[in-house]
Amino acid sequence: MRLSESRMSPSQQSDCLVSADQTGTAVDFGRALLEPLGFVLSDCEMLQSAENDTFRISLRSSSRNFQDDSRFLLRVHGYQNSRSVDEECDWLAHLKTVTSVPVPEPCRLFSAGWAGVVGGTGTHAGRAFSLLGWIPGKTMDSGRPDAVGFRRLGENAARLHVAARSWPSARLAARPSWDAAGLFQGVNGFGSIDTAGWTAIPKNHHAQFRWAVGYLTHIFDELSASPGSIGLIHGDMHFGNAIGVEDSLAIIDFDDCGTGFWVYDIASSLRPWRFDRDWPKFKSAYCQGYESICELPRGIESLDAFIAARHLATTLWAASRGTTCASLARSLPARLAKTKNAIAALLPVDSASQAPIASMGDEP
Repeated sequence: MRLSESRMSPSQQSDCLVSADQTGTAVDFGRALLEPLGFVLSDCEMLQSAENDTFRISLRSSSRNFQDDSRFLLRVHGYQNSRSVDEECDWLAHLKTVTSVPVPEPCRLFSAGWAGVVGGTGTHAGRAFSLLGWIPGKTMDSGRPDAVGFRRLGENAARLHVAARSWPSARLAARPSWDAAGLFQGVNGFGSIDTAGWTAIPKNHHAQFRWAVGYLTHIFDELSASPGSIGLIHGDMHFGNAIGVEDSLAIIDFDDCGTGFWVYDIASSLRPWRFDRDWPKFKSAYCQGYESICELPRGIESLDAFIAARHLATTLWAASRGTTCASLARSLPARLAKTKNAIAALLPVDSASQAPIASMGDEP
């Protein structure tokens, strides 16, 4: 389905600012935000309030020539500004034309860009918002994936990486950078990690975690000197962001796409399964799928280090958000234990006092 551009007045096109205070129902908020842009809503359901607030909306047939009850995902972004969201949507629109990987199709809200900004004085004021085509189905993290699922995830990771090789770096100026500074300090990455994240980490973990940052930064620095190791990555590729679509997997949630090591995407996909009994089979299937499209990226020999990096980065992120998200706060003790174990088991440290636990189980 192709999405038409909006018919906006010149002032609306230039400002991209829409007043909508969430003081009533989700439907009230959705209508206040989108109906000034030419959309006619029949329903709006809030799905999640976390990093982004997300809503499933249904549009009437009179709305921009959509079919009746056409469904979309409305995102009110947490830490990405409108320029960053525009760059994400540019990438998604490009992927729709150059790859077979099913991805959400962005809906252009303004002639000047994909994203708008919530006006008013409510809880969402000043935050960017955007609209994506809805991909029906369930994410693949609801059960235990099989080798076929891993192979398909590897295939689509490779397809996205191949498509990204020709994407100009100038079109990523506002996107996150997933280097050591971005992952472990929040510099143009996860945001408040360097303050709120490390502050919320118990002191007894600091020595090990800080050592790991130093070791991983050295690995990153060495690999970054190798041509072709870095490009536009998804940034959060795992089965929780994959939906089964016929004989393929749709990849969703490009909110973290940015500049990083190709192998970091692979580590994000495989991290939850590193200590699983079927790890060799799952890793092999994923890599076979990837290699059916292109060669494995530089740095694959350091996969374990990147898996440890992913553990540490997401734990710091969860710690930094714990004061505003109760579920992340509750998950922190388990994340800390798993990160401690991953560092001890996967990085070359003296594990005499940091012996890995028997099994880490599935990741949250």
